[in-house]
Amino acid sequence: MRLLPRVARIFTHNPEAYDYLAESIIAWPNQADLAEIMAKSGWREVRWENLTFGVVAVHTARK
Repeated sequence: MRLLPRVARIFTHNPEAYDYLAESIIAWPNQADLAEIMAKSGWREVRWENLTFGVVAVHTARK
């Protein structure tokens, strides 16, 4: 997470946006935790599929 803001400072005019991005990535729940939050909120058949080696995950569920 320290790498993203450093790279952003080289390639962008708004590196603060990437500081925020790194912080929000850290604060976001992992795949299993998000699935649990969804299930506790009344969703069923909660599943996820990792894309890009887990960098991105698509969650699906039924209400």
